[in-house]
Amino acid sequence: MPLDSEIKKKLSAVLDEYDKAVANRQKAVEKSKSEHEKFLEEFKRLRTEVIRPVMEEFGVELRQRGHEYEIEERDETHDYEGRTLSAHITMTVYPKDIVRNEFTKRFSDTPYVWFHASTYEKKIHVGSSNIMTGRGGSGGPTGEYEITQVNHNFVEQQVARGLERIFGPSWGSN
Repeated sequence: MPLDSEIKKKLSAVLDEYDKAVANRQKAVEKSKSEHEKFLEEFKRLRTEVIRPVMEEFGVELRQRGHEYEIEERDETHDYEGRTLSAHITMTVYPKDIVRNEFTKRFSDTPYVWFHASTYEKKIHVGSSNIMTGRGGSGGPTGEYEITQVNHNFVEQQVARGLERIFGPSWGSN
């Protein structure tokens, strides 16, 4: 026996509303994904065209004074537990008076300056550390900024601030 026409009409209206809600959620997911991808593309562009070249300029100065450095880049990825690992660029610094093999390439004991792309917040996080094995120090984020703030002068200021933290008056005082 077919459904009562009134019941069928009500069911149809409920299902129409449900389909609209699903479509709206899908549009929101697509928009969010699109914004996420645009943010990462812009960070990648800035990393290549602005941040890395500025870090390399500082690196030339460091090498002229006998220090070493490395620049590492990573695109956004996920660890084995599915956690998001932010896209970043990190300038690791090796002061000349410390034997290179004392550094273990862990952020816990190697000085650095970094720029991370926080896709959740749509912000660029900047940080640095002057921590070195046997010397103590401090490290961590120094600020979060809109991606539109990232330009040559901004990056110069942030890297200079990080290097001052690494080589400044408090360096080696522990």
